[in-house]
Amino acid sequence: MKDWIPNSVEIQIADDYAEKWAKAPKTWHCGAIFGHLAPPKTMVKKPGEWNRFTITCVDQKIDVVLNAEHIVSMDMSLWTSAKTNPDGSSIPPWLNKHLSKHPTKGRIGLQGKHAGTPIWFRNIKIKELNA
Repeated sequence: MKDWIPNSVEIQIADDYAEKWAKAPKTWHCGAIFGHLAPPKTMVKKPGEWNRFTITCVDQKIDVVLNAEHIVSMDMSLWTSAKTNPDGSSIPPWLNKHLSKHPTKGRIGLQGKHAGTPIWFRNIKIKELNA
């Protein structure tokens, strides 16, 4: 897909313990819906430990569980601006399409590395849910 970044929803994978990410905006922290919705607290494990995500998407609703704790719920229909989130905070300019118009079906992408650091995955399971 051309221009996949503004046409996708990213659940952030990051090392919140690293200085670069600890100082980044909260919507860039692990488990965030990148640029849009921050987790209320850090649930990522320290480097060298496995983290476990459960991401559930039904229609325009997204729920994120990180390491057995529910941390984010989003209803994409509320994101009607490409410049500001519903709470008035700014959206990064490269995410220039509002989420309420995003398709609810499509490809799933996985990061190969983040900020030059490799990321590994194991035991990936995808289950189709009936809406």
